Amino acid sequence: MIRCTVLFDRKKETDGKVKVPVVFSVNGSRIVPEGDQTIIEYSPDRKLYPYIAFEHENSVLAKVK
Repeated sequence: MIRCTVLFDRKKETDGKVKVPVVFSVNGSRIVPEGDQTIIEYSPDRKLYPYIAFEHENSVLAKVK
């Protein structure tokens, strides 16, 4: 299972923009070590959509909750 988690409790404001870390994991194991995760800009008036891309051809079964 591939999971994309936005850590809203770790948001930081930089240059007037709110930024939050995003953690990607596979079967409960982080893909990227803590501290190296993706940081995205966040605003409560913008919806967030999870997006995971693969560099090579893959077969994926997705379950959205």
